Amino acid sequence: MSVAVERVLLSDPLMGDRARLITVGGMASLAEIESEVRTYRTQLVAAALAVGALVALALALATVRLTRPIHDLTQVADRIAAGERNLSSASVDRHDEFGMLARSIMRMLDALRDSAKNEEQAALGRMATMIAHDVRNALSSVKMNVKILHTHHSRDQGDLAEGCEIALEQIGYMENILTDMLDFARPRGLVMDWVDLDEVIRIATLSMLPEIGERSVVLCQSHERLPKVFGDRTRLIQVFQNLMANAIQSMSNGGHLTLDAKSTLHQSRPAVEVLIADNGSGIPEELLSKAFDPFFTTRTKGTGLGLTIVRRIVIDHGGAIRLEQNPEGGTIARVMLPLSPPEWEGGDVLGHVRGSPSGP
Repeated sequence: MSVAVERVLLSDPLMGDRARLITVGGMASLAEIESEVRTYRTQLVAAALAVGALVALALALATVRLTRPIHDLTQVADRIAAGERNLSSASVDRHDEFGMLARSIMRMLDALRDSAKNEEQAALGRMATMIAHDVRNALSSVKMNVKILHTHHSRDQGDLAEGCEIALEQIGYMENILTDMLDFARPRGLVMDWVDLDEVIRIATLSMLPEIGERSVVLCQSHERLPKVFGDRTRLIQVFQNLMANAIQSMSNGGHLTLDAKSTLHQSRPAVEVLIADNGSGIPEELLSKAFDPFFTTRTKGTGLGLTIVRRIVIDHGGAIRLEQNPEGGTIARVMLPLSPPEWEGGDVLGHVRGSPSGP
């Protein structure tokens, strides 16, 4: 049966109150109209399914985006609770609330690491101080008796006199180790005054001349007249003695020890830079960052505390120190010392100024 229809109003339960008005030109059968309705309904269902799938996918992606950083941070927190400290979180690079939370957790972890390290060093320091005092007392008694024995037989050319000299030399070596342990475990306060840095470097160099000659090391020293710095004279001598000793000991078959110094700026303040370079065995590039760690050493002898103490002294003076590889082989140590007194917070670090930069 055909009917003459110009327009047909289509409605569907899926559309609610909405309807679609279609135009059918000429004669149209009811079958054709029903076919049009079915096609339209199929299209509508397909569109609804597609929208539903897109919504489900969006929800899944959003869920993953939200749960992944939560899962990551939960794992980090669980591992921290289990006692792990060397951790990282991929969420720290995010620029949202999860990133803020991750960075807060990492800062907390850094604080825990520092606290644990401080507690460990404090306990180690107490133990080292106790041991060093006991050993030093016993060593002093041995040294006194060996000196008496050596005095009585100093004119002898036999094995006894030579043995006494070797014993005294080894006792001196052990005393140096004990001094390093005590300095590390119980840092001494600085006695601050205006110091002639030229004189400090000269005294440190003179103390190294016997070892320089013994190892056939050529000393190359050339620097401008240096201004006075505000510091602890004895401790600064210790810094340069230690750095020179490390340089000399790295040149077992001779070499060149270079000392240079100049006026410069450090953190926008007038300062002096002292350079100590050698062309010895050097420190591998990957180990340079560990050179100032307690007990780190590349030698078979020594405590590995020398550079740790040197760095502490330099920092206490408001300065900085760094090691770098020498292009000609070996190592370069650069020490930066400010001329003017830093802004101390008081305590036993600061002594009193007994003079002025131009003299007492």
